[in-house]
Parts: sequence; C-alpha cells; structure tokens
Amino acid sequence: DFSSQAQFEMERYSLARADRLIWQGGDVLGTYRRFYGPGALAPATRIRYPYAGATVTPDADAAYCASSPLRVLYAGRLERRKGVQNLIRAVTGLARNDLRLTLLGADTPTGPLGVSMRELLALAIADDGRIELREPLDRAAVADVIRQHDVVVVPSLWECWPYAALEALHLNRPVLATPVGGLLELVEPGVSGWLTAGTDTGALEQALEALPDRDQELQRLVRDRAPSARARALSDDREILDGYQALAEA
Repeated sequence: DFSSQAQFEMERYSLARADRLIWQGGDVLGTYRRFYGPGALAPATRIRYPYAGATVTPDADAAYCASSPLRVLYAGRLERRKGVQNLIRAVTGLARNDLRLTLLGADTPTGPLGVSMRELLALAIADDGRIELREPLDRAAVADVIRQHDVVVVPSLWECWPYAALEALHLNRPVLATPVGGLLELVEPGVSGWLTAGTDTGALEQALEALPDRDQELQRLVRDRAPSARARALSDDREILDGYQALAEA
C-alpha cells in the first residue's frame, strides 16, 4: 500500500543521505549492509545505548539456585516481529514438563489478517499449564518479575539492540536469544546466556528442550554475576560520551 511504500522510501532516503549512521553492535550494521547494499548507507559509527534502569547489588544472587521447574520469562510486546508465536509453538511442542514460561507484554494487531496477537496466543496455549499469559506491568514491576525468573527469552525475528535483553542482563539473568542483530553481541554463549540455532520454531524448541539440563551452568553464571558484568561492559557511560564527543568533533 502507498503508506507503507512511502515509509520504506523515507527510511532508505535517511539511511543513504545521513551525515552518519549510529549503530550499537552485533550484526546490526552487517544486516543493513547485506539488505540495502553497502553503497546505499551513510558512513557508520558504533556507539552503545546508555542504561539507567534497575540493577542488582554486588552481593546479589550469591546463594542463587535454579528453580524447579525452570522459570523462563518473555517480557515485551506480543508482536509477530518479536517471535512470540514461534515461542508458543516451541513450548507447546516440548515433551518435558520441567519448564514454565511466563509471557508479559502489551497486545498488538499483528496476528494473521491483523487480528489480536494476544487472542491468537491464548488460543494456541489452550490448557497447557506450563504457560502463563499475564497482563502488562509498569517498568518497576517488570524488573521484579525478571528477578523472579531464571532465564529471559528473546525469540525475535529481528532486533537491533533490545532493552529487553539489556535489562535482563543488568538484573543478572541470562538471556536465551535468537541469533539476530545486536543479540549476537549482547548474548555471549556461556557468559550472558545462550543463542539458538535460528529464529524458527524448531530452533527455539531445541534450545528450550536443553535449557533445564543447563541448571548447573545457569547457577554458576548467576552466582558469578556474569550477566550483569556483561551488561555493564556494554553500557559504559564514559565510552558512550566519548563516542558522541568524537562524533561532534568530526
């Protein structure tokens, strides 16, 4: 439709004719170069996102033990681009019963033919007692819910540098994510979480099937506060300010 075409053309115009593109890390710039072609993008500079949300104290999680069943959280919009429909298919297809999934986020009209994604997911979940679909919460309450779970899952079809993952890491919870965009750098396997083999249902199901068996590794990561250390390294205020200072001087 004309509206979508106009929006896409405005994006292409901006990407090509900006003085500088700012990207945060991972495979974000590489994806844009592969999609648009290197000649269709302005010069790029990497500058991270700052973070001013909730964090953990230095002594947090010293006695952490993984839950049984393992508690996994999805916190974000219930949107097709976020991969929630694939996530539900993956969990309902699991043979094991030692994993629980909580979904927390606002509805969007991105189901087939523009229908409510929340209603679609509710139908897909049916009476599967391993999955809980909650109402949206404010930012402070979301931080509390993250801390009540063991792992945060980010099953997106595409992401740049998502705060959903960054906040989870700052709250010292590992992230299970699809290998797209900035997630390829935010999630360092065996340090801040794990990456799936792809974005499809099968890849998610395979990763979730193995997750409860990683309980000892999960316990070690959280007790060592490896996720929060990774988050701090990727959100250094001085580095961000220096990046913008260099950009202004240029």
